[in-house]
Amino acid sequence: MVIKKKRGSEEAKNISKKLLSAVMAAVLVSLVLIAFAPLAAAGISSFTITSDTGVAGEVSAYEAVLNTTAEFTTLNATIAAKFGLEEPTDSELIARVGLQNNTIQNYGYITFTANGSNPANRLDVFANIGGDTAEATVDVDYSAEGTTTAGSPFGGASYVKVTLPTDSADGSLELSLPMGMRNISVDVREFMKNPTTCGDYLFNITVDDIHFDSDTVRITEIEAINVISPEARAYASTCVRLNFTIEPEGGTLAWIGYSLDGGANVTIAGNTTVQNVGSLVGSPPYNHNIVVYANDTCGNMVASNTVYFTMHPGDITGDCKVDGFDLQRFAWAFLSKLGDPNWNEDADIRNCDNKVDGFDLQILAWNFLKQYPCPP
Repeated sequence: MVIKKKRGSEEAKNISKKLLSAVMAAVLVSLVLIAFAPLAAAGISSFTITSDTGVAGEVSAYEAVLNTTAEFTTLNATIAAKFGLEEPTDSELIARVGLQNNTIQNYGYITFTANGSNPANRLDVFANIGGDTAEATVDVDYSAEGTTTAGSPFGGASYVKVTLPTDSADGSLELSLPMGMRNISVDVREFMKNPTTCGDYLFNITVDDIHFDSDTVRITEIEAINVISPEARAYASTCVRLNFTIEPEGGTLAWIGYSLDGGANVTIAGNTTVQNVGSLVGSPPYNHNIVVYANDTCGNMVASNTVYFTMHPGDITGDCKVDGFDLQRFAWAFLSKLGDPNWNEDADIRNCDNKVDGFDLQILAWNFLKQYPCPP
């Protein structure tokens, strides 16, 4: 008897064998890839510099914070050209580096302090790593293009190397941490010398020679505008003297102006008088506000605080009404000018022209016996 095999059954077995072989091959390849695959490389999740603005020519403090997705062992950063370090004159903390690894948020820190005996040329390094401490003293160079290298106070391969920038070339920061770190903060105290010209300055950072990121510090020529006059009070005039200061003093301005009551900017050359703020006949609106704006030569705009004030023409005594007491104050100041013993700025009602005359008396007369709403 001849037994015939079913063709369909034989083909199914062959297909099963082929599938099994393919699966086993795939598993084998996967195991090989896993065995020889490198560890996950660190990526940068964020890199920020605070403060992100500074004033040209001034000395500032900055903090750079780096957060990564995995531990890394090397860090390289650029220090933008035209920045520098102020040479210390006493035993002062220059910088602090905070360290974090995969398991401990505050794994340790390293401080760099000017040496008390020789602050301009020597630097004291103190390290606290995982609770163990060590310290050392190294030479330091604060000049442009100067290089300072500090090895680990514990010994070993860890080190930090800083080369300061020049006016035309970036400087650098190199950090080697063979034990592996996750996040780092570099806090430089008020020793960073800002560039003398305004602009946006770029700082790049690289970890393990693969991943990089950058952040920008904007250097401006003006820091703040302080309005001295008008003040937050009621004025008896129809005009106000606009006086202000710029920080830093002597900051370079490309444009300056003011906005009254949120209106269009009015260009000015400096301190000025703003006319016709209040009505000659004391009609509303009585409440006003003013803001001073300025641009430096790089186009950075700075605004003053908003000053709120009230206009009550003729109310020299400030009691929200114009009566005989105001007339008496006016009479005392009549025909005086700025600098005279009997000068009264609030009696200079009409044009803020630094004299009290018949034009001012006319405005007082028009508003005599007027009652103004008093501010709450």
